[in-house]
Amino acid sequence: VNKMFLGNIKKSRKLIAKLIKRNFINQLVISNWLDLYQKDNPKKTLLLCDILKKKYPNLIDLINHYNFNCYATIGDKEKANFYLDKNKDSLHYVTNKIRIDALYIKTLDLNIYLNKFQMLVKHQKSMNLLKLSGILSSTCLIIAKKYEFLKDFKRKNYFLEKSHYYFFKHNYLSLKNNLNSDSEMPKNLYKKSKKAEVLINKRNFNMKLQPIFIVGLPRSGSSILEKTIFENFNIKACGETQIIQKYIINILSKKQNFDFLNLYKNEFRDIDKFEGFTDKTLNNFSYINLIIKYYPNAKFINCMRNPKENVLSIFNVIFENQPWAHSLENILDYANQYFILMDKFKKLYPKNILTIKHSDLVLNKEKVLENIFDFLKMKKNTIKNPLTKSFFGTTESQWQIRQKVSNKFLNKYSKDYYILDKYLKKYKWLNQ
Repeated sequence: VNKMFLGNIKKSRKLIAKLIKRNFINQLVISNWLDLYQKDNPKKTLLLCDILKKKYPNLIDLINHYNFNCYATIGDKEKANFYLDKNKDSLHYVTNKIRIDALYIKTLDLNIYLNKFQMLVKHQKSMNLLKLSGILSSTCLIIAKKYEFLKDFKRKNYFLEKSHYYFFKHNYLSLKNNLNSDSEMPKNLYKKSKKAEVLINKRNFNMKLQPIFIVGLPRSGSSILEKTIFENFNIKACGETQIIQKYIINILSKKQNFDFLNLYKNEFRDIDKFEGFTDKTLNNFSYINLIIKYYPNAKFINCMRNPKENVLSIFNVIFENQPWAHSLENILDYANQYFILMDKFKKLYPKNILTIKHSDLVLNKEKVLENIFDFLKMKKNTIKNPLTKSFFGTTESQWQIRQKVSNKFLNKYSKDYYILDKYLKKYKWLNQ
């Protein structure tokens, strides 16, 4: 609760430390302990893994999993592959392998996975085994990726839809369970922020740290943008923190106000060494009103991608923590609410919001940088070698952002546009 909802990382660390001192060690305690460090300090997490591996050899599979995650975050493909190969029986082994090496899909026998799919469906129906839904989701995703490689897009989309179906069923029990999806929709997040605003006293002061919020839809180019800002400004790249959402939960549950910057300092201990920080929690666009009320100098960079490409890019990924992202209808509804809110806030706060198009970032990066310099009014990074600062990628794009920026991603899903045809009248922005 302290870590996930209230953002009290210090208290979380103390609670875990007490358990460890009492020798109350199990897989859950180790997972929670490593989770506290993995995102912001993967190198420290690797050191902890070395210690734990010697002390608790029975937990070697779990420790190897964290080794893989850390090296993936750092971008060390060779070592990430090494630790991934140690857990070949893992449910997500093949899907992770495909993410690291797109050509790995060549080596997979489609018939093996089709037979596996048929067998799993048969067992699930006859024995009513809900736990098979997770395996079915991964199997369908692998089949979809193979059909994509073979350029059979209709079959690819059929199995992709199946993968989403089984994933949602596995995690949320029933397709009728809309509570999780609805709770993450922008209009509901905005309503929650309005309740919190009532409890916040308006502040207007200059602070040393410049907060920069990167907002937009998932898969809109936000990871490339954060990396670009990181390499050109003296800022701390915090990634997707969910800190504003945790701040709102604190406000509503405790009925008292406090500086949300403290939550950033708790989680990122070195944040004061920088001129500012980026928070790439994309759904923060729902909280723009609240954030500006508290910090009038806050800056928002809104990432926009070709709407069709953006929607289909979301649909082509199985997001583990986005319950709304597992059906085209929900994805389109989410995107529609995003466009409505952003249009409203761009009119209210034109000086606080800069919109960057994904295509401009790919085709004219220097021009985009000029616009960002003008908007942020911050000095260019004085560090001669950007590699002396470490950029950690923790999202679905963690391998893609380490490649050279290419225009091949601009019309990546053009062969899939047909599945959006029936929605064109309802959502006019799909024609943009």
